[in-house]
Amino acid sequence: MGNMVKTNGKKFYEYVRIIKRENQPSIAAIFYTDAGYIKNIIASIWLGNFFRWFLQALIISVGTILIIRWGVLTPINKVVEWIKAARFGNVEQLGKRPPISFLQPLYKEISGIAQAMQEAKAIAQEEAKLRTTAEAIWTPERLNEEMKQVLEDKMMVVVSNREPYMHVRAGKEIKCIVPASGMVTAMEPILKACGGLWIASGSGDADRETVDKNDKVQVPPYENKYTLRRVWLTKEQEDHYYYGFANEGLWPLCHIAHTRPVFRTEDWEYYQQVNEMYANAVLEEI
Repeated sequence: MGNMVKTNGKKFYEYVRIIKRENQPSIAAIFYTDAGYIKNIIASIWLGNFFRWFLQALIISVGTILIIRWGVLTPINKVVEWIKAARFGNVEQLGKRPPISFLQPLYKEISGIAQAMQEAKAIAQEEAKLRTTAEAIWTPERLNEEMKQVLEDKMMVVVSNREPYMHVRAGKEIKCIVPASGMVTAMEPILKACGGLWIASGSGDADRETVDKNDKVQVPPYENKYTLRRVWLTKEQEDHYYYGFANEGLWPLCHIAHTRPVFRTEDWEYYQQVNEMYANAVLEEI
């Protein structure tokens, strides 16, 4: 058996071993060992653990600071730069797209705000120039008021085969795009300024998923300036009325092209059928 004893301020480990002998009294052997080394070992263990914990805490703290600096403060500073550039009309600064993907939507919105501010500034400058000559410039607001008087508060309706916005699939997402069309370029700003209804053929592969029960959707996205109603055509209808009668017959005839117009009875029948669908859609709305 053993126990700790203290003598003259020092700790010793005392171990007593009983030795039994036959036909003779038992004797005891006592061993003493300096126990100071145990305290030194424990102290060194605590000191080593302290330095390891301190080093780990230091590395984690430095890493956290760097992550906050590069992952949070840098993007925030970039956003501040964009807002300053938008406020002062610095187009070159806004032209630098962010390398970080999650900032792309914010960049797009700030760019849109900057563009709107630039357009408003340009219109104000032009109006100031023309005001001295008693002239006026056409602005979206003026066009809106003019159309209210012309239409007597009736709804403006645009009917075309081409829709101003298409919804298409891009992987697992649905994106809204503007198709290339002179009709869209000419008419879309008018409806954005005045509101109304655009009736067109739904040609995007995700168009059906983005309309309500009345085949309508508010456009442009996030602005909701006017309503788009989609008419659904089959591939056969589109091939005959559009690619057949319209493109091969009416287009060369109206553009006086060096191509002989081609008219087919079947194309004409589909052209009448599709136009009747458009007419019925208009009658349902007015």
